[in-house]
Amino acid sequence: MCSSDLQSGRRVKVIEAQHRVGGRIASVVEPDTGKYHGDLGPTWVWTPYQPLLARWLTRLGLETFPQYESGAGIFEPGNGEAPVTAQLPEMYGSMRVKGGTSAIIDALVDTLPPDAIVTGSPVTHVTVRASGIEVSTGEGTEPRFIGEHLFVAVPPRLAAGLIDWQPARSEEHTSELQSQFRISYA
Repeated sequence: MCSSDLQSGRRVKVIEAQHRVGGRIASVVEPDTGKYHGDLGPTWVWTPYQPLLARWLTRLGLETFPQYESGAGIFEPGNGEAPVTAQLPEMYGSMRVKGGTSAIIDALVDTLPPDAIVTGSPVTHVTVRASGIEVSTGEGTEPRFIGEHLFVAVPPRLAAGLIDWQPARSEEHTSELQSQFRISYA
């Protein structure tokens, strides 16, 4: 979104709660050599079914390669149990991004001016005024950004619960946001 806005002449600001951009996207890369080991978070892309993503990968000059999808794989349950060998599920059309999915984030960051990104600053307050949208972090006493548009890139239920919206959202709207994207386990 920010890269497209920049191309149309708009100034942008990315305000990230974490100390790095990318959200759930993280790749394990050796700091000294840049050697890629694996992804933590999203791993695959399906370019035949994700044409917008395919266009962005091309625009950013990123390469993909087919995901190995036949034979056996090693599955580690993560609960202290020993890894097991299991047949890989078919994942028709799945691709990997050369350098890991973090390469997408790195390439997007490279399209932004250095001062466009603020990390370690969770948004806590959003105030909509006739003059624009004021976004604040921390206790909300110091605005970090005032603009015409705001894109919130967190799950709706988190945006409803962690950000103080002014004017306040209606109870119905807040309830709708908080009910989005819940995962239940039986």
